[in-house]
Amino acid sequence: MSFRFELKLPGQKAECNALLVRLKNSGAQTLFPPRYIVSDYFDTNELDFVLESQEGSVPRKKVRIRYYPKDINKLNPEDNEGFSLEIKVSSPEGRFKTVKKISLTNFCSLQSKGVNYPEYGIIKPSVRIAYLREYFMLDGVRLTYDTKIQSSRLRDYYKYRYVAANAMRSVIELKSQNADSNLISDLTSGLRLERFSKYADCFVKI
Repeated sequence: MSFRFELKLPGQKAECNALLVRLKNSGAQTLFPPRYIVSDYFDTNELDFVLESQEGSVPRKKVRIRYYPKDINKLNPEDNEGFSLEIKVSSPEGRFKTVKKISLTNFCSLQSKGVNYPEYGIIKPSVRIAYLREYFMLDGVRLTYDTKIQSSRLRDYYKYRYVAANAMRSVIELKSQNADSNLISDLTSGLRLERFSKYADCFVKI
């Protein structure tokens, strides 16, 4: 578990493409081949994690099971492998993430029984989010570019209205263990920064 700097730059696909061209012209190099990512997010019955994210509270948490399908048309867990239970925490000191590899059997058990999370009790699956991610590196800062974002609800909610992810919306993330404030400032110059969460943005409070 380690703290890291993280900045998200959401926008329409054309805006993000223009930024990506700028980053490549600045020397960004492809780090890994593109791949699809699927995350099943867990939350309380009252969607406390959504509320924390939308209000910008700290510390705030996200709990999800992630896997990497080879085919975007085969998102069901039974068609895939390589599952990870991930817990992300945003705190005043920074952000950190823990990752634990699990089997398909563990995945199915957690899907049906939920996860016992300290202070929150049993949390259960709420939304599945899938997207295509590209990876780049520039002067020690890792850049990821997410497109083809889609979502599906995994249960009903009584305090929130579900809003499907906008497939035309994309996001570029900058991540670093040791953030260079001058570099980050140069990379984001002229951009409109805003809080963004693929998960929390799927919900509107009733």
